[in-house]
Amino acid sequence: HFSAWPQRNQKSSEPTKMPMDRTYLISAMLMLAGSMIRESEAITVSQESGWLRRNGMQSAMQSAWAPFAQNVTIVETEEAIEAEKAEAKASEEPGFIIIVSAQRSASTSLAQALSKENTCVYNCNEFFGRGTSRQCEPYKHFSLKPLMRIQQAREELCELGIYADFNNPAKPDSARETCRHRCVVAAKLFPNQGVKGQDLEDLLLHPQARVVVLERNPNDRWCSLQHAEDTGDWVTIPTHWENSTGVRPECIDEAPADVLQQHLDWYEGVRGILSRHSKPRVEIPFEAFVGSIPAVMSQISEHLTA
Repeated sequence: HFSAWPQRNQKSSEPTKMPMDRTYLISAMLMLAGSMIRESEAITVSQESGWLRRNGMQSAMQSAWAPFAQNVTIVETEEAIEAEKAEAKASEEPGFIIIVSAQRSASTSLAQALSKENTCVYNCNEFFGRGTSRQCEPYKHFSLKPLMRIQQAREELCELGIYADFNNPAKPDSARETCRHRCVVAAKLFPNQGVKGQDLEDLLLHPQARVVVLERNPNDRWCSLQHAEDTGDWVTIPTHWENSTGVRPECIDEAPADVLQQHLDWYEGVRGILSRHSKPRVEIPFEAFVGSIPAVMSQISEHLTA
């Protein structure tokens, strides 16, 4: 703002006249020049960004990615803690666990571990995509909104006498009698499953939703996918590799630019929704999970099922 901006005289409608000296003119000229330089810089940056996108500069986007956390982290603000207390008063029990992830990130192993560790958690796997576990298949009505879909699955699974889940032979014959309000459905959510916009917000922000964000380095994830498609070896956990094709080759290629961009957009979008609404989430880096599954499960189970 100009320090010598004319002020109106309180007794008159005429603005107070200020002397137009040399200092005033020089200051105005400098401010105008600075504004033009900033606009020029913004245009240059915008043009360069467009050029990078058009020419698929993988290395530039590679440097843009960094792991959100090095260890398992519960991201929770003071506002979220207060919101949790309010929800507890309203008796909003957990109803479903949403595992936000992407293919080749060990999300299947995490969903299975949740079901094995908790008698009253049903693993619906890729409930929003092509594959799911057999007990959840009847409830994949794609004509319904994603939130309504998983609510219906949870209501049916937790009210009926369900056969044993393949992840956990100890599943109760009657979830209604054994689990009551502790019955939870777990499902994976990937960027290519079509859940976006308001549907994504409704699902993640529902009071009964517990959200896990499982992320792997996008370059390693893409390399793992190429290896799986080439060899048929879809095992993700290193300790299980002896049952597959053995030692994996070192990944030396970079993921394509579109794969990197989709990864960044997906995780930034989800975290943005949760942060704006102070919704708690559990952040699980891939390396931390595969390094010690039992340790990770002991850290997160109570938070997700309480």
